[in-house]
Amino acid sequence: MTVYRSATPLRVSSPARPGPTLHLQFAARCVLKALPTPLRPQGPEASFLLRRGFQETLRVDGVVGRRIRSLVTKVEAGCSPSDVARELVALSGHLEEVSELELAQQALGCACDLGGDVPELHLHLGRIHRKRGDFPSARAEYLKVSEAGHYEPRLHRLARLGEALLSRDADAALGKVAREAQRAGDAETVGIAMEERAHLQAAQGRHRSAVRQALSAAARYPDTMDRTRLLHWAADLLQSRGDLAGARRILLSAQDLGREPQRRFTRQRLHILSRALGDELGIRRWRDGGPPALISLMPPRSRRQATDPILPGLDRLLAFL
Repeated sequence: MTVYRSATPLRVSSPARPGPTLHLQFAARCVLKALPTPLRPQGPEASFLLRRGFQETLRVDGVVGRRIRSLVTKVEAGCSPSDVARELVALSGHLEEVSELELAQQALGCACDLGGDVPELHLHLGRIHRKRGDFPSARAEYLKVSEAGHYEPRLHRLARLGEALLSRDADAALGKVAREAQRAGDAETVGIAMEERAHLQAAQGRHRSAVRQALSAAARYPDTMDRTRLLHWAADLLQSRGDLAGARRILLSAQDLGREPQRRFTRQRLHILSRALGDELGIRRWRDGGPPALISLMPPRSRRQATDPILPGLDRLLAFL
């Protein structure tokens, strides 16, 4: 079995300047260093580190802290290595969301030590390596997805998607992956590929194409939370280009999607855009959106005037949602 932990040992030191991020970093390092592996059984020092990490998470609130406490509870209860490995994968995902990529990679390495050659683990490791800029390691992990244990078509397509992001012509490669996934009936992979294309095109200044790709991706995602997230991204892009009416039109399509926190945020944005556009009816309609965000959502002063839409035919695209 491949051992991932020894190459990058974790250093644990108490945070010099306590804060939410440092407390969680310290807690994660304690717990990951303490986890037993086939090469190292749990001892008194590990038990102390597990408890220290658990106590450290009580100082702050958030999903990462709750996930660390869940992991410690399962380890101390003597749960099976596969159960602990699943907790580590979940923890890695939350660490990745808050840009703690080094700790996310360490968590996945521990999961590999405990869970064996599981294709999902190699897929996650490939993504982390890619985000950290280690492209050779990312390619190596993506190749292992098809070799590990058993072949799963959907995971293989996701690995090819990761490889496409590393290619010279990533836009064309992602389009090919999306078409293959479409033929296989894999709507979620189609959505992921189109979303990545949208981000690439936006970075290249191709804003119209980026918005089209984002709306097409939203139409493919089966989960309404993913649809809402992507619609807000497309609205952000239009708003940044001065197309306030287009941004509002997209948000109107998102008002009934997602969970209540997302719907409340959509209503807040609609209220603010109505103020920017001078729409008195919209201001009255969306005034129940709740308290405003701490960060202003008002468009920059130079872009508050409505302009010609940058994306004609927006309503036709939104009809597919």
